[in-house]
Amino acid sequence: MYKTATEKAAEIRAELKKAGIKGVSVRTRTGTYDEAIYITIKNAAVNIKTVENIARKYKEVDYDEVSGEILAGVNTYVFTRYESGIFEPAAESYRPEAEKALEWCAENPQHINQMREGLYLVQNETRAAWVHQAEDYTSYRAGTAQELAILLYKYDTFGAL
Repeated sequence: MYKTATEKAAEIRAELKKAGIKGVSVRTRTGTYDEAIYITIKNAAVNIKTVENIARKYKEVDYDEVSGEILAGVNTYVFTRYESGIFEPAAESYRPEAEKALEWCAENPQHINQMREGLYLVQNETRAAWVHQAEDYTSYRAGTAQELAILLYKYDTFGAL
């Protein structure tokens, strides 16, 4: 049975509530052929992966079997993101550690600084600082103490970046 994006959004809200997740906005937009559900997390303690796991089943996109192109019409896209600036206050307590780590990195180029178990800070040849997560080999740029503090907060809070 076909469900509109509005109906799907209502179901997502109900599932988030059932899971005890608060501080999440779920909105819909309808275009000429397709619909979209926009989920904005407004609570820094909410793990985006948990929300994505709930919302994933509401995404419906048809692809051409041969070319793999998205077919226009009756698709429902689901986009999940954090509200801009949400982590700055939560990560403020990590700022001194981040500043110290970036100073060490600048004084010791091409060395690896283990920040946490499975989380490393390195500086490449362009003197940019990067945080590497060993579990899935992902890397995130940490050019400022604020950026590094946010990454440390996320790692400590969610167990991953």
